[in-house]
Parts: sequence; structure tokens; C-alpha cells
Amino acid sequence: MKVHEGYKKLFDLAKKNYRKAFSIAKKIPADQLDYQILIGFQKSNDSDVRNLAAELVMIHFLDRFGNESNESEENEDNILSLFRS
Repeated sequence: MKVHEGYKKLFDLAKKNYRKAFSIAKKIPADQLDYQILIGFQKSNDSDVRNLAAELVMIHFLDRFGNESNESEENEDNILSLFRS
């Protein structure tokens, strides 16, 4: 299948050149990505492959994690305030 070949090539590139792979990955439309396949790549032994898969999930599938925008903003402000002098 072409799609699986695309994932393989993208994640093989990530092992060699993460920045280039990420640059290409950002251009892939969300409707062309498969959430389950990306989750599978997060189990890779290679940290760059795991990171790229996680980035793509966060960019394109964040809505699957629920809507916690108010809570997230509140936590962000609390955390950032701890780093201010």
C-alpha cells in the first residue's frame, strides 16, 4: 500500500534527519493521517520516530484528548508564574 510506504519512508527519514522529516510531516493533511498508525509508531525503539509520531498526533488529533482548554490555560499560568522572579 502506498500509504504504509509513505509512513515507512517518513519515519526512516526521521531516524536520519528529524528536522527534514518534521518539515515534510507538517505538510501532510490531517485527513491523510491515521491515528492508530501514528500511535503504533510511538512504540518505536528510535526516539526520533516516537517524537515525530507524537508531534503529529498532537498537531492533528489533539481534539481526541478532550477539551481542557480552560484548565490547560490555568495550569500554564500557574506553572509560568513559578518561573518568574
